[in-house]
Order: sequence, then structure tokens, then C-alpha cells
Amino acid sequence: MLTKTKFHITIGHQTAIGLIHLFSLPITSEAERKEVDEKYIFNQSNLKNLRSNIEFDFSQKYGFETELIGEPLPAAKKEEEKKQADDSDDKLYFAIIQLEKPILIQESSLLIGSKLDMDISAKQCRLSFYGQVIRLIKEPEEDLPKINVTKEKLKVGRIERVTDPSTILVKDLFAKETSPDIYIGLQVTLNGVKDEAG
Repeated sequence: MLTKTKFHITIGHQTAIGLIHLFSLPITSEAERKEVDEKYIFNQSNLKNLRSNIEFDFSQKYGFETELIGEPLPAAKKEEEKKQADDSDDKLYFAIIQLEKPILIQESSLLIGSKLDMDISAKQCRLSFYGQVIRLIKEPEEDLPKINVTKEKLKVGRIERVTDPSTILVKDLFAKETSPDIYIGLQVTLNGVKDEAG
């Protein structure tokens, strides 16, 4: 499931096309995992209790996500578990969904995303994801800028020469038309650099 992809969004008996934007909250400790499970866990009791205490936290820093990969099917799960044991990238995923037409939505409602325009004879499931509506954004111009979503970028270059202890010349870091002024004051990390002694 990719960011900026359109899905059929079904809530109750209504369906509308919606554009999704994915972002996530990293979970770095067992204490955070427990807090996330208590606060955001998707279960039947939360669906039945429409006045549940699930709230979106605008004070958190979220990370931009280009895609969301679902859990593997049971047959492939054992192989995937071996790979995931080494790569423990634990995140809680969120999506902002922009609907093309207004439909009646209540917070805490079940939401199903699907690809109903897929060929019905294809050997693929048309259901893509499900979740719970935790926040309605009634004023996008006012509410969306409050969500702190950052997108990490990495630039890699080669050190050509060191002119003095605080100045180095780097090759292949920017395109010719890029102004280096926007990078002034940002953090730089040097890898594989040897000092004069060796």
C-alpha cells in the first residue's frame, strides 16, 4: 500500500474514494509498546464503545512513510518471522484519508480500504486494509499543519580535501543547480575518515 494511492473507503454502508497519506510513530521500548497497545489497540471493545478514549496526539513527532507492508499469509509467516527477528522496525502506522465526496463518519468507526475496481477474476483479494477512525479533520487548513510529520533525507558525497580543521571540500554532494545555502547549519557525519596519524 503506497502513499498517495486511491482506495475505496467504506464506513458503515457508505463508500467513497479516498487518497491516503501514510505516516508512523516509532516504538523504541517495551514501555512505549504497552502504552501504544493501551491507547491505540484496534479491538471489538473499542468499536462497540464509540466514546472510547482513543485520541490523536498532535504533540508527537511522526515519520513520513512511502508504503505500508501488511503481515504475510500464515504459510509464509514462519519464513518472515526469521527475517523480522533481525530487523525489528516497530512502528505504529497512521493514515490521513482525503475523501472525494463527503460521507457520514463517526469517530471510532470501523473503516475498510479496498480496490473495488480490480478485476474480479484476478486471484487477489480486493480488500487492502482496515482501521479505526480516530480523528475527523473538519478544517484541513487549520488542523493538518498541526501534525508534525518529518521526512528524512540523506545526502552522500566524497571528501576531496580538508582545507583546515573546520572546512572540507566535498564532491558529488549537490547537483550543480542546487544552492548550498539551504544546507548551512545542518548536521554532517563523516564515515571512514582517518586522521593525519593514520
